[in-house]
Amino acid sequence: MIDTSTIYKQRNSYHPIIHYIFYSQILINVILVWAHFFTTKQTLFAPIAMTILNFGGGVVERRKYDISIINVYFQAIFQLISNYISFNYFILLTQDFLPWNSFIGITVTIIVFLLMYIPTAIIIWSHISGNLSKLLMSFLLLITIIPSFEFVISQTIIAKNATANTISNSGFVDAIAFFVLALIIMHNWNFEFPGYKIANKTKPWILIALMIICIWFLLQNSFGAGKNFFSSFYLFDFSGIHFTVKYVLSGLKAGIAEETAFRYIFLTILLIILDRFRYKIFYSALISSFLFGLIHLTNVSAGQDLPNTLIQVLAAFGIGMLFSSIYLYTGLFIWPVIMHSLIDIFSFSQQGMLMTGKVTTDYIIGMIIIVLFYLLVSFYLLRQTYLREQNSWFY
Repeated sequence: MIDTSTIYKQRNSYHPIIHYIFYSQILINVILVWAHFFTTKQTLFAPIAMTILNFGGGVVERRKYDISIINVYFQAIFQLISNYISFNYFILLTQDFLPWNSFIGITVTIIVFLLMYIPTAIIIWSHISGNLSKLLMSFLLLITIIPSFEFVISQTIIAKNATANTISNSGFVDAIAFFVLALIIMHNWNFEFPGYKIANKTKPWILIALMIICIWFLLQNSFGAGKNFFSSFYLFDFSGIHFTVKYVLSGLKAGIAEETAFRYIFLTILLIILDRFRYKIFYSALISSFLFGLIHLTNVSAGQDLPNTLIQVLAAFGIGMLFSSIYLYTGLFIWPVIMHSLIDIFSFSQQGMLMTGKVTTDYIIGMIIIVLFYLLVSFYLLRQTYLREQNSWFY
């Protein structure tokens, strides 16, 4: 396998520039922490602690001490957090004389937000070793980045802007940042970018069948109607749909961030971890889909009731298996991203952000039938993928 990470590690023009930016960020972060302290007169503990912890980022590449590897893992997350905290402080300190609330100000905020994590991703994350560690750190990356834009603009004048609030609440910009960081980090870990070419020996009739299945699920999930859950398999009602910018951006956020995490990062790394197993593609798809289902348990904290959340976990596992098998079979990462985004956009526009319907017996049985159907399709696709004898196009 080609060592693609050498683009950053060799002695070329990018290497010193990236290091310069990274160390400059650390210095700027420390200055902003102290500037915020002197203007707000808060406790002295915060700037001292942030200064010491930021200093750890400056020595992350010096493996002279036994604790250096621990520092690498800590700084991989801490520097990301330090960046968005410091950016928030900078806006607070300058909002009285800089036009942050204008179109240009919001645009600059978004651009800086998308770029400010990149030096940390290149300098620190490339030192993370061990596939299990990479798997865990990737999950920590997801939960660190996704809510960060909201924190950047919190309590600032930008938070009073309706457009900025919509972007913040949707998590769309966070998802873009996560996707960019995922590409950089996976590249430095010697993994290829997500698949964009259709896999060899992909059968056209299977592609057509998959398209029909995906369209049917999109309709049933968002527009299913009738007196009971089973009638939603064939009766659809489009009258209640209500598109908003927030719903569209939120759907795109889910499609980009969750597919990047579970169908690209997790699935790719799991295939390597389970490489010695004969049926690695089955196990990898099952594990990544199981984790995808479990993450939906967090909707309870958002106000969704437990019965609907458990149903959502089951449905997410089934659709996760379908998306994993589609990606593995077709080699097209864009397929699950588009389908996931459309499913959430239409679902949000028709039913709102949270599931609120009554969980009846026929609803549970119907959902189990759907999940079993998706598992059947998934195992067929995974078997077809397995029979192609090689998966080198995927990783």
